[in-house]
Amino acid sequence: LGEYLRINHAPQTTGFAIAANDAVCRVLQNEFGATSSTVDNPLQTAPSDYEAYEVDMNSQYPTSTRSRHCIWNFVTGAPVTEPIWNIQGLSHKGCSSVGGCTLLDDSGEVYFEQQWGAMTHGESGQDYLYSSETVDPILSHLDDCKDRFGWNHV
Repeated sequence: LGEYLRINHAPQTTGFAIAANDAVCRVLQNEFGATSSTVDNPLQTAPSDYEAYEVDMNSQYPTSTRSRHCIWNFVTGAPVTEPIWNIQGLSHKGCSSVGGCTLLDDSGEVYFEQQWGAMTHGESGQDYLYSSETVDPILSHLDDCKDRFGWNHV
């Protein structure tokens, strides 16, 4: 949705703050550029079948637009539905570090940050036992985006 708005309706000065909490895609439909290649969840506490479809985030956000994006992606790689549907979380390609990964815009500012979690897909969005890994970082991310785009000064 953010990309659609950016391309079709947003002035060139519009900043986009995006927080994705275990966003999923269906690789058979090539949603969001997802490929059938996967990235294993690197957390030792994650079950061995937790993996996410690879997406090259740099391809999804052209260089000229990265300074207008402030993206936080939380991914578990937990199965979402029956395997036959091929619906799984998405990860930046090669983001296999326990600490996640970051991507920079041309100015050296972080425009994309990814973190991993070891809970189920449902728990990541509905269980406040995990709010320190989901809700709290989202709120912190949005504060950082406000600073990045100068929204605190409006």
